[in-house]
Amino acid sequence: MDQAHGAFNKYYTEADTLLARLPIAQKFQEKTGVSKVYGASGIAGVGLLLVFLNIGASLLVNLTGFGYAAYASMEAIETPGKEDDAQWLTYWVVFGLFNVLEYFTGFLLY
Repeated sequence: MDQAHGAFNKYYTEADTLLARLPIAQKFQEKTGVSKVYGASGIAGVGLLLVFLNIGASLLVNLTGFGYAAYASMEAIETPGKEDDAQWLTYWVVFGLFNVLEYFTGFLLY
C-alpha cells in the first residue's frame, strides 16, 4: 500500500507542477478550492467517458484535435525557428486529409 501511495504522490506532484504553468488551472483552484490536479483529472475522466459511451465523441475529438493544434500552431508561428512551423503545417495537412477521407468514406460504412 505504501508503494501505491508513493506512486500516487509522485504523479500528483508531477501533474501539479505541469498545471502550475497554466493560468486557467490556477484560477480554477482559487475559485473552486478544488486542487487543479483533481479538476484536470475530472475533466479528462468525463471526456474519456463521453468518448467511450459515444456521446458527442466526434465533436469532442474534433474540438480537441483542432483546439490544441490551433493553439500550438500560433505558438509555433511566434518562434524564430522553422522546424516547429513545418511540424504543425504537416499536422494540418494530415488533419485535413483525414477529415476529407472521413467525409467521403462515411457513406460506405453506414
